[in-house]
Amino acid sequence: MKNNLFENSFKFANKSQCLLQFRAKNRAVFFSILVLILVTAGGCASINPFASSVPEYDLDGMHELSLIMKPGDSVLFEMRNPGSGGYLFDGVTFDPKLVKLEKFKIVKPDSGMMGDFGRWRFKFNVLAIGEVPIVINIKRANDTQRDAYKIVKINITKDGEPFLKW
Repeated sequence: MKNNLFENSFKFANKSQCLLQFRAKNRAVFFSILVLILVTAGGCASINPFASSVPEYDLDGMHELSLIMKPGDSVLFEMRNPGSGGYLFDGVTFDPKLVKLEKFKIVKPDSGMMGDFGRWRFKFNVLAIGEVPIVINIKRANDTQRDAYKIVKINITKDGEPFLKW
């Protein structure tokens, strides 16, 4: 009986050793597949067709904003339409040699509430190096004097915004 027990233990040890070697091979394959999936998923996230590469700034709650950009960049500003305060849109002031107004869109309100006049969206394209203020002007219906609703100061440099700030 002792021989039989020894033989069974020896057979079990051989089987276990084979299983351990098999598991080691499987671990390498599993790890390789996992790395491949992670690399593929990371690549898909960077090529998201639904993501916008144009930076968007919501200007609600702020009067001034300063940005550093480079020629060829685009930027999008969105803000609440101040029509509830009795104001009307009265144009945008900027230097056309440095920036170009690509799009202006009035987004209709989706709430349906009184006093919600929707939102304004402006897309600008940066053309040349320099410093330019973009002023979004408003005025009351009966006034001739316009007010600066939002002011965006763009410093346009060759390299744009620094990668690291010290």
